[in-house]
Amino acid sequence: MPVLHGILAAILLLTGVAPSAAQGYPNRPMRVVVGFPPGGPTDVIARLVAQTLSDSLAQQFFVENIGGAGGNTAAGQVARVTPDGYTIMAISTGLLGKPQPLGQGAVRFDQGFLCDFG
Repeated sequence: MPVLHGILAAILLLTGVAPSAAQGYPNRPMRVVVGFPPGGPTDVIARLVAQTLSDSLAQQFFVENIGGAGGNTAAGQVARVTPDGYTIMAISTGLLGKPQPLGQGAVRFDQGFLCDFG
């Protein structure tokens, strides 16, 4: 059942691909970061979506696995990357539920946006 939900989410995400193709974006390879080792469910779904996006946009989407700390290591690297729109992250819902602090220098989350949902 979770795999079916993931495929449905990917299909819904891909419905907005056609309008973005007319804008000439992306014009260089896109990086898809997965916060878990290769072969897991998040990796498999990210690779399927990356392949579909590559075919649809005629641009390469490559998957990079950065395992460790339940996805927090990858989230920290993605948070520090230049915000140019060419790096996206595929995560599981566990990381969204409660980010675990890793001590000094860990990823800092702006909790001000949480007040908007409360």
